Amino acid sequence: MRFLVLFFIFFNSILPQDQKLNPLEANKFETPRETFVVFIKAMNDYKKGLETKDQKLLNELDTAVRCLNLEGISYLLRSEKGREAAIFLKEVIDRIEVVDPNSIPETTKPPEVPLTKWTLEKTEIAISIVESGDRKNEFLFSRDTVYRATEFYKKTKHLPFLKNSGKGAGYEDPWSEKYLPEFSKVKIFQVYLWQIFGLIIAIILGLFLRVVTKFISKIFLKIIIRVPDSKIKWKDRVIVFLDKPLSQLVIIGFWFFCLNILDFEGAVLKFLSIILQVWLSINIVRFFYDLSLAFTEYLEQLSHEKRNDDFILDSQVIPFISRSTRIVVLIIGTLVTIQNLGINIMSILAGLGVGGLAFALAARDMAANLFGSIMILLDRPFKIGDQVFINGIEGDVEEIGFRCTRVRTFNDSIVSIPNAEVANAKVENLSLRRKKRVHFSFHLLPSTKGVKVEAVLEGIKQIVLNYSEVKKEDIHIVLKSISSLGSEISVSFYCNFKDWYDDHIIKQNVSLDILELLDYLGISMVEKLNENEFDGNENEKEEALDEISTEELIDKVRKYKNHEKGFGIYSYPKKDK
Repeated sequence: MRFLVLFFIFFNSILPQDQKLNPLEANKFETPRETFVVFIKAMNDYKKGLETKDQKLLNELDTAVRCLNLEGISYLLRSEKGREAAIFLKEVIDRIEVVDPNSIPETTKPPEVPLTKWTLEKTEIAISIVESGDRKNEFLFSRDTVYRATEFYKKTKHLPFLKNSGKGAGYEDPWSEKYLPEFSKVKIFQVYLWQIFGLIIAIILGLFLRVVTKFISKIFLKIIIRVPDSKIKWKDRVIVFLDKPLSQLVIIGFWFFCLNILDFEGAVLKFLSIILQVWLSINIVRFFYDLSLAFTEYLEQLSHEKRNDDFILDSQVIPFISRSTRIVVLIIGTLVTIQNLGINIMSILAGLGVGGLAFALAARDMAANLFGSIMILLDRPFKIGDQVFINGIEGDVEEIGFRCTRVRTFNDSIVSIPNAEVANAKVENLSLRRKKRVHFSFHLLPSTKGVKVEAVLEGIKQIVLNYSEVKKEDIHIVLKSISSLGSEISVSFYCNFKDWYDDHIIKQNVSLDILELLDYLGISMVEKLNENEFDGNENEKEEALDEISTEELIDKVRKYKNHEKGFGIYSYPKKDK
């Protein structure tokens, strides 16, 4: 016994590799003869499987289906219709002719006229070469043969099986042929009367099933979600979004089942199938579209929770991701829907030709703006809510889209700037300022004495130092120039930047305090900067101050206290935050 085992192992090891059984070995469809032989053998094995209940033999029906050109049939119905066509073709062939495989052309090197088609004698059953697609250059039963398989069967089912044939494929007529009365088999527009009644009943049952499904789903949601809609978390949103297409998917699945039961054929079957496929695709796309909204809510919630942890996603990136996800869902959903309808997307794209080139050229600016938006998101020169200055436009950033960035100006208008321009422009982000410069100047009368000018400088310094918003190390109050127009006082300082109107408020309050200081010291400013318009009366305004000594003037300046917030009469209006 041990010797036999060793002999078997040795014999198996020296057996050539090509003689060993390979379960993945592919069938050949390079000639009409090879295709026909594969089809007949697979269908005979399938019939034996029906008789012996051998699942391995029953699976040979799928091998026979591979001998058929199923292009033009939707993916949802391709398997079912392929099996049906294979069974009908076997039933027809075994009734009309026992074909000798040697009579079918086999040459793979055709003469001057290439072999592209073989037709079963005195029939329209044909095996032809496939000219495009995944099965290109393979010989398969033609699309017309597959499409008319049911028609061929109905014309030949009364004939007996020929001697030495495989005796068909074990097919039995459906229940409608056996049990329905004759009057229900009357055709109206290529549809049997019983099919019309069945379709009406299926529609009514489907609508009823939809109501039941929605009722059950509402009860289910009430059990899971016990909070108001405004407090529903993103995880619960997924369940809410799933509820919307769920009832539609149930009714569509029920109607697909009814299509097979009602045994529609031809154009009617194709029309009803297209409607259900498009409806199914719309609901699936709708679910994933809503799911992307739930994903956006999750990102917003995560961003809100981790806003102090340097979280990489913020209010600027999340809308871009949300918009991108929805667009991708819509594009993929549309392409998959078209592909499921039996339309070759790649052929359409390849056939665009010059039109595609023109579209590509027209989309050049669109692509430039898209890449510009990506660069803005990556480089982050600004974010939503920042005050910016771009190409002469100043305002707050409201939105960063695929094509443009929208800025709301101080006139409350919206300016859309293409992202390609923004990416190449000099962008001044005013919101990133650590401090803001406040600068202004004014002139004292030409007759104002130096000691008085210095007193004004000291007084203004004390005013500015009294403001907590002012950076004490960056105060510059100087006598800028002396001319026949008067003494020019320059006031310049920096304040901590909180909001765009902060510097205006501080400048206003400092100016009011300076006016109060000048009135307190009895010093006047130049009212006219044109030296030809002076009338000589300005000197009279300071005669009372001339009698004060320098010590008294210094003491008066140092005793002056500014109001910090103005006189309490006017308050600067602040925008709501």
